[in-house]
Amino acid sequence: MSVFSSLRSSLASLHSSILPAQEEPGLWRPTRRTHLLHLGVAVFLFVFAYFFTELPREPVAIGLTALACISLPIASVVPIVGVLLGLVVTWLGLAVPQDTGLVASRVIWALVALLLSRGGPRHVVYPISAFVVLLVVYYGGKQGDWLGDLVLPMAIGVPCLVFGEVIRRQRDHVRETASRRRQALNRQRRLIASELHDTVASDLSYAVMTAEQLKVSRPDDGDLARDLDAVIEPVRTAVHQLRRSLQTMTATDGDDVSVLLPAASPRPISQVLSDARRVLAERRASIEEEGAELLEESVLTPGTRQQVLRVINELVNNAVKYTSSGGRVRITVRVDDSGLECMVTNPVDVSRSKDAVLSSGIGLEGARRRVETLGGELVTNQGGGRWTVAFTAPARRLPRPVMG
Repeated sequence: MSVFSSLRSSLASLHSSILPAQEEPGLWRPTRRTHLLHLGVAVFLFVFAYFFTELPREPVAIGLTALACISLPIASVVPIVGVLLGLVVTWLGLAVPQDTGLVASRVIWALVALLLSRGGPRHVVYPISAFVVLLVVYYGGKQGDWLGDLVLPMAIGVPCLVFGEVIRRQRDHVRETASRRRQALNRQRRLIASELHDTVASDLSYAVMTAEQLKVSRPDDGDLARDLDAVIEPVRTAVHQLRRSLQTMTATDGDDVSVLLPAASPRPISQVLSDARRVLAERRASIEEEGAELLEESVLTPGTRQQVLRVINELVNNAVKYTSSGGRVRITVRVDDSGLECMVTNPVDVSRSKDAVLSSGIGLEGARRRVETLGGELVTNQGGGRWTVAFTAPARRLPRPVMG
């Protein structure tokens, strides 16, 4: 019952961690409503310029004012195109000898603010602003009053740039917050997947192997075989579905290896070896260990020891699954000045295919990531009917014996 209660609690945590990710809104993007809003602002500016300013009723002035207003909704859809159109209109509005009114050579500042707030590169936005100022100074100087012509653009341009920076900073903050939240959810999902694999999936796999060994040990008991089959198949199906779900959860790119830090303490090495001996004995196999007592000593820091025990638990579980009948699993642990070295080797039946239901590959990959997180290295080798996994991890320097 403890396995299934653990499964229920883990799935509940998984549901609560994934659901917010599905409901999380995406980053801000301009919508149709945004484009319509800019179109409305453009219409308002043209009406304002035509009826409430001293806009000359001449084709050049009206045409440039209309183009300047049209550049605003265009910039809402394609910012750089709208800004370039506004820049050309501003240039023409300053270059032609006729009076073009207030709007034709001023809308460019709204376009620059829009481009800046949308995340446009600053090395493009600010040179455009400087170019507009240079145009005002140049054509104002031709008329002998460049300083007076510069006051109004600066009075409009500086607030527009400040407004664009404020909006940009706010959106950058929202983007960073959303990114951190997604990373946290990914870490939580990977952590739950790691915990489910190391606890529930592992225990269910042991249950299947134990039931199969019991059925093999009593071939004449038909009733027992039928009862065990009624238990084995549903559990195998559950393990298969669980492992496929774990594979899906761990398939996300860009996850941080720090998510593999366990939430609960791993099983003691003595308990792991005891369970392994019991399962292997039913297969007429055995296990030998050398140096396992070092894991109980203070040669590892608490955090490193927890990770190393998780790795060894996974390697022993894999060895128990795939050790051939009558084989011998060997675990060797050594600690010296260079750190901790551990090797797990076991014979495998080369004629027996790997059980895809009871294995997903997540455990070995998780062990590799844990070792790499510690700054060590994990290597595997298969040959001559044996499977060998060895890894290293940093350890505290052992005191040298004092010579009398």
